[in-house]
Amino acid sequence: MHKDEDETKTDLESILSKLTFLESRVIYLEGLLGVTQKYSKNKQEITEDISNEAYVEETSDSEFRIESRIGGFGLALLGSIVLFFGITFISQYIQNTGFPFLSGIFGYASVIGFYFLSNYIKKQVDHLSEMFDVIGKLLLFYVTLRLHFFVDNPLITNEYISLFLLLIVIAYQIYISFSKKSELHADIALLFALGTGFLSNNTIVMLLLTVFVSAGAVYFFFRNAWKRTLIVSMFLVYLTFLIWLLKNSSLTGLSAHLIFSHQYSHLYLFGCASIFSLVTLVPKKDKFSENFLLFSIVFNGILFTLLLATLTFSYFTDNYKELYIIISLYCMIFSIILKTFSKWKFAPALFAMYGFLAISISVYGIFKLPYTYLLLTIQSLYVVSIALWFRSKIIISMNAFLFFMLLITYLFSSPSIDSINFSFAAVALLSARIINWKRELLEIRTSIFRNFYLIITFIMTLYALYMSVPAQYVTLSWTIAAIAFFLLSLLLRNIKYRWMAIGTMIVTAFYLFIIDLARISMIYRIIAFLFLAIISITISLYYAKAKKSNEQEEKENELE
Repeated sequence: MHKDEDETKTDLESILSKLTFLESRVIYLEGLLGVTQKYSKNKQEITEDISNEAYVEETSDSEFRIESRIGGFGLALLGSIVLFFGITFISQYIQNTGFPFLSGIFGYASVIGFYFLSNYIKKQVDHLSEMFDVIGKLLLFYVTLRLHFFVDNPLITNEYISLFLLLIVIAYQIYISFSKKSELHADIALLFALGTGFLSNNTIVMLLLTVFVSAGAVYFFFRNAWKRTLIVSMFLVYLTFLIWLLKNSSLTGLSAHLIFSHQYSHLYLFGCASIFSLVTLVPKKDKFSENFLLFSIVFNGILFTLLLATLTFSYFTDNYKELYIIISLYCMIFSIILKTFSKWKFAPALFAMYGFLAISISVYGIFKLPYTYLLLTIQSLYVVSIALWFRSKIIISMNAFLFFMLLITYLFSSPSIDSINFSFAAVALLSARIINWKRELLEIRTSIFRNFYLIITFIMTLYALYMSVPAQYVTLSWTIAAIAFFLLSLLLRNIKYRWMAIGTMIVTAFYLFIIDLARISMIYRIIAFLFLAIISITISLYYAKAKKSNEQEEKENELE
């Protein structure tokens, strides 16, 4: 009996031992997987040891990955760049020793060698294969370039033949970018094109290639949503224009051989900006981000404006009006097209606002100051009308800001002109009425813009009357203005105009007691006092009657 108990006890101990061993193995495996769960108190030390061991292994793996990235990719890139420059130096050495043909053969043989190595190691070392492929493309362009350019004894003496060969290299690179669907290869192709135009030292070739690059970048954006290619191309295209201007403009004097003709560079610049603006016609899909599209439009607009201003000061100081009229017409027509076809709501407003700015510059060029202020105030009313059709709060906001800046500029920099003073007041009043009339179309939920224009109406009405009428009639004219505001409130059933009437009466009273009493004659003083008193009492009687009418209506409602 005892023997059976001993055997049973031994079996249980064996089972427990095996279970403990299995548990230890499970904990060890969990530790390798990063599991840090802790079990019973007596197994705490085992769990912590295994977890610490796993952490050390994990840290070691992380360090190895960083080391592998630097050693595998970084050194491969460094070696590829060094190899590229080594081959170019050898090619240059052969060229300088008087063997241009042999130099060209060595260069193209090196290109073939890079392509062969790239294909040979593609399955084993993919990243190094891609680097060799890119280096081969760069070397192909460099070798073709040195057949004519940057050498004392060129193999090809005709510049146009050399340019044609470079264009073949560019076309081949574009084909590669299509076949591989590679944004990097597309970037290289566009870079080759701009480099060819710049190195050709031929304005027409250079500017034509900038247009080609702009169209290519926009095409790639439509087809593959390659954002980097679009932004990089914008920057490089406008940088090419800037370098050309710095070399040839009389403003900088950086070159001894100045080009005193614009050579129609403004048309190429306008063409590039127009092509880049076509991105606003892309469909509204997930791959096209609204924030990126807005950034690209603003980026294009800023760079174009800076280059256009430089061109204007360099070549169009006397006849820039026509140029800006053309730009304004294009922007307005394109904004209408975007209103009809574009899915991006902000796009039409941005181009419309740019068109309005171009019109303002043209107006200044035609009429000069100070009468430009008169026409620009009228234009402000036109902008508000366009905003109605576009249903654009952006246009209304920008126009209000520009209108305010125009008013401040006029008041501080120009002599007072009655027609301009009254135009500011009238346009502000009409703008407020239009915004209130069609506020649903403009999607404006607050009265901030209406109040802004009404405040300007109030201030400019008093200022215009003060500047236009003789001193003894200022009080009388302001009182008449108060009557006009009060009648408008009755006609339009709008309380804001009653507040403007009350404000005018208060300002008139202060002016009468502080200014008029000390300077106007007795007869004008009596007329001003009587007129102001009669109008004040009349308006007061109106409010008393209105109050009594309201109280009677409230009593009748209570009885019902």
